[in-house]
Parts: sequence; structure tokens; C-alpha cells
Amino acid sequence: YVTEDKIIKYTNNIAGSWVIVKLDSSNKVWNPSSKTSLSLDQQDRVHVSYYKSNIRNLKYAWCASDCGNTANWHKVTVDREGAVGAHSSLALDSSDTVHISYLDVANIDLKYAWCASDCGNTANWQKLTLDNDDDVGHYSSLALDSSDKVHIGYFDNSNNDLKYATNTSGFWLTETIDGENSVGTYSSLAVDLTDKVHISYYDYTNGDLKYAKKCFEMDSDCDDVLDSADNCPNDYNPAQEDNYPPQGNGIGNACDCEADFECSGGVDAADVDLFLIDFGRSAFLNPCNSTIPCNGDFDCDGDVDGSDSALFKTDFGRGNLSNPCPICPTDPWCVYP
Repeated sequence: YVTEDKIIKYTNNIAGSWVIVKLDSSNKVWNPSSKTSLSLDQQDRVHVSYYKSNIRNLKYAWCASDCGNTANWHKVTVDREGAVGAHSSLALDSSDTVHISYLDVANIDLKYAWCASDCGNTANWQKLTLDNDDDVGHYSSLALDSSDKVHIGYFDNSNNDLKYATNTSGFWLTETIDGENSVGTYSSLAVDLTDKVHISYYDYTNGDLKYAKKCFEMDSDCDDVLDSADNCPNDYNPAQEDNYPPQGNGIGNACDCEADFECSGGVDAADVDLFLIDFGRSAFLNPCNSTIPCNGDFDCDGDVDGSDSALFKTDFGRGNLSNPCPICPTDPWCVYP
């Protein structure tokens, strides 16, 4: 963090109480448009990236042990090409390679730097401009997936969009995630255990907190179930509930169209007529059974009553132009004793 006198400080409570040390106090190391970023490696060593505004450089500091002692901290300039280093975000991969995304203040580009070993030597840092499309790279947030591929969320100030960059395909790709109104500042990105990307960010136009999630390419409804195995591929249903009929039919509750008796892809007046023919049948009056089944005994309890009517109403009006019904099952709806 940074104090009012613009000195970057580090704090920890390893000993049970908070210890605070100065990392860099040589004139201004920070300004209000920047931020610091901290991460730990496989051995719990501390790594920090920050912007030193008086010399307009991206700096990197690290400490192996006893980090409450200023003398144990080491610092190096990562990038000094013009004015660079604001809005940095740092992460370490499984081999402790250091990765940093940051803003090229002079050119207003998104930049990325990485170092695999001996990172106290500036020459060992490699740098790359990832996006130079007008005014981009603000508020970057970087995370790594299980394959140590890089994912970065950032703000496009020219178009007021949330953007995203990654090298998962072996080369760098950038795309706009959200271009609705003015969105994308103060982004924070994380990658989950299945390598899906999650980003939180600010919607300046509406004053809202927003969230975006990257889905699998073959997961149309983004419910973490691939379309090939999803019982409702176009409707979000991560639990894959399939309770109608009670024994299931391979079509999930989220998209099942129980009242499409004619299998026409919709529920219309013709289905109403078929429903009314059986409505009122019960255990005492012509019960539904395997020999004489009912149109509308959705819960397979042997009758067609008010609860079935309520379910019918939820499907009425569906059609090819509005939430069409999926393919009808070929097996009988109910299996009666």
C-alpha cells in the first residue's frame, strides 16, 4: 500500500501482529492513477510490482525471508521505455516465473512483462505490447490458468469497453467482453479450477458492479455442461434436473415442454383441447393408466387436476417463434404400476 507521503509500504501479520516496512521511499513512487500488486511464489516468497512516478518506470520488488526487515527487500526496474508501469497486476506461475501486465502511460497501450529466473537483472525481463488500439490498458488484472497461460482483463478508454487478452492458443488474442455503455474500469480477473475466466468490473454509466464469465466453446448456455451432454443445451441448468415425468425423459426441467402433446414444437389451442378431454380424470373416475393414458398427467399420479393445469399454463404460448419446445420423447410419458 501507499502512504500520503507517497512511500510504498509492505505489511504482514506473520508474527501475530502487523509489521510495516518501507519498500521504496526515493521520492515519489506512486501517484493516484496507479496501483501496486502483490503475489506469493511456491515458497511463499513475496513479490510486488509498482509504478515509480518520478522516473515513470515499472518496478519490481521481492523478498525471500524476514520481509519485515527493509534490508531483505530487493528492487529492480522492469521497464523504463518512456512512461510505463501504471495499473500493474502481478502473478507467478507453477515454475515461479513472474508475469506482470501494466499500462504504457506514454503510448496508452497494454504491456506485459515476464521473467523466469534471476529477475534482479533487468536484462532477464522480456516485454511485449499486447494491445495498442488507441487508449487501452487501464486497470489491468492478470491471472494464470492450470497450464500457466496468461489471462488479462483491462479497460479500453477509447471505447469505454471491458477487454480481455490471452495467449491460450499459443499466440496473443484480444477481444471486447462488454461494450455496453461505459464499462470495464477497476476490473479484477480470476481463473477457476476448470480454467474458465471470471471478471468483475464497474459499469460507470449505471453505477453497477458487473460480472462476466468465459464459457466453454461448446457450452451454449454457459452452465459448465457441454452441449453434447446437456439435457437443455440452450437453457442454463447446471444441476441438469429432469423430474418430468418422474422417471425423467432426457429433457431437463429448464426446457421440457410437457404440454406439447402433438409434438408440434409449441403449445397452442389444439393442445388445450387434448388437455381438456382428460382434465378431471382421477382415481375415482376413469383413472389414467398404461392402457388408457392421459394427456396432462404430468406428475404421473393417475389423475389430471389443478396441479397439472398450473404446469400446462407455464407452457401455453410457446412456439417456433417464442421459446420453442424441444424434440418430444418417443417413450410413453408415464410408467404406471
